[in-house]
Amino acid sequence: MISPKKLWIAIVLFLSIQASTLADDTDIYVDNQPPINAQPMVFMILDYRSNLGSNLCTQVNPPDPAGTCGVLLGEAYDSLTVTSGAVTLFDGIRAVFTTLFNELESVKVAFMLNHDDSCSGQSSDGGPSVTGCSNGGYFVKGLQSFDASDSNGAKAAMLTALNAMPVPQGNVSHAYQGKELYFELFRYLTGQAWHNAHLGWEDFGSDDDDNLPDDNPLLSWDTTIENGANYITPFTDANSFVCSQAYAVNIMFQVSNQDSDADDLIEDTIANGGMAIGISNPDFNDVLALMFATDYAPDSNGTWPDIDGNQNLQSYIIAAQTNNTTNGYAAAGGTIAAIPLTNPAKLLDDLRVIFQEIISVSTTFVAASVPVNVFNRSDIVDNVFLAQFEVDENARPYWNGNLKKLKLLETTDSFGTTTLSLVDVSNMQAIAPDGRIAFDALTYWTDGNTLPTPTGTEIAGKDGRAVKRGGSAQNIPGFLGGTLSIGDDNGPTTRTVYTEP
Repeated sequence: MISPKKLWIAIVLFLSIQASTLADDTDIYVDNQPPINAQPMVFMILDYRSNLGSNLCTQVNPPDPAGTCGVLLGEAYDSLTVTSGAVTLFDGIRAVFTTLFNELESVKVAFMLNHDDSCSGQSSDGGPSVTGCSNGGYFVKGLQSFDASDSNGAKAAMLTALNAMPVPQGNVSHAYQGKELYFELFRYLTGQAWHNAHLGWEDFGSDDDDNLPDDNPLLSWDTTIENGANYITPFTDANSFVCSQAYAVNIMFQVSNQDSDADDLIEDTIANGGMAIGISNPDFNDVLALMFATDYAPDSNGTWPDIDGNQNLQSYIIAAQTNNTTNGYAAAGGTIAAIPLTNPAKLLDDLRVIFQEIISVSTTFVAASVPVNVFNRSDIVDNVFLAQFEVDENARPYWNGNLKKLKLLETTDSFGTTTLSLVDVSNMQAIAPDGRIAFDALTYWTDGNTLPTPTGTEIAGKDGRAVKRGGSAQNIPGFLGGTLSIGDDNGPTTRTVYTEP
């Protein structure tokens, strides 16, 4: 896979060779294929608040898939462990996780929670020397590869821990401390010392006599990802992690709070154990943005791993309701979805979509084609072609695909500095901060006036990163309305594909 940096270097070199002339001639496409052994890394984070203890439905015995619980859980109903009586929302979400995990393969998954927040007055930022209270976040299970048969027992171990968690209520609940939890995640990715990982003396309603390993061994922190006082970074093999990406999937009820205890460290330099955020009194948005902008395995660094590409962290914020605060989280480098968490069947569907996007890396990590003049290989044209693919929502073996065209724009400022950028048909910046085509881009070949009514994140009159809108596919009969239709006869809305045995 071509990293963004290397792609731009290649483009700059080609442009240097062909001087200032941007040709437009017959093209061939020079491309690289991504490695097959890079599995995405997903950190599942659950907001363990008392909201989870609310009643969802009443389970009858014998089970009734057509009853209220069956309707609310959908396919997850078969994974429900409550055989009769009251079913809490937490029971429903556990059934969703069980169903989802059993389906997953070719992905690494970790499970994170916040400790309780009870260290007020003992330390301004917690830390490994503090005892007798709870604070921050920790890894119930570190990253483990999921495969279809669960040959390494990773799925079973994670579900065992999830099922051992008491239903949250009252003081048996933990605030979502976003900044502190992500600070722990930052240290894990970069192989630094753990901070609040072992600070769980009063978790899950326990008193402060014993810490998690004694009170709740199934819910204790994962020591297999530690080496003494340090985390073992998951970026251990440069060859296996090229083009691998990290994602955090947060299931939240409310906004992050009670999460400022580690601010001094978050602001401090990396050499001193901080995140070097460079902002006084950072909020959760700032931390999300930093995690999204940081390469955790840079090409040259004396401390962190050395892996080609940009290994950053993209966060999904799944909130029961969206508001200005949660929308701010999404703008900082995440994807927001208003999901009715009282409907586990909908949650399962949305989590499937997220994992399908992550595993298929829809529209993101297909390297751009660099076109060159077939008659003069020293020439590069100003066209850039990006292939897009979207995993089939029913997990069938064929995917929707499209090809979209952008242009390279070369500008020179008053100081003589030359800048290259990818632009759309209106000469507007076509690449979003996450490295993908912007939602509001109008690519070449697209007729914005005849695009179908937008849905979801799509924008009227634009095709952007939507695979089924615009691009070269819009010129295929049947694709104009948003879905490709193949008929028995060629016509204005269908096409026939002939094959020879």
